[in-house]
Amino acid sequence: LESGKPGPNNIAISINPLKSNMALTKTNTDALCPPTTGNPIVVWAKKMKYRYYLWTGLYMLETHERLAFHVVVGPIVVAFCLYASVFVRGFTSGWANVSME
Repeated sequence: LESGKPGPNNIAISINPLKSNMALTKTNTDALCPPTTGNPIVVWAKKMKYRYYLWTGLYMLETHERLAFHVVVGPIVVAFCLYASVFVRGFTSGWANVSME
């Protein structure tokens, strides 16, 4: 910035990390951060849940929205897994019958 003031053609950019232009507010990820101490199995499970929320983008949703998502998508995933297992069993048993003939 030549003039030191932001104008229509120049943008104020803070290089100093202590002077951020970002509005730091509380987000949904603050409540989702997994604990680091306690029972190792519980810590591992909460860390996996946290990674799942980050990977799927569910951390951006409120609790009731996440619940609605899981109520809708959960049965679809279960049905797909059941269908896939029946298909694989039928395919492998059919393959075994053909190869024995």
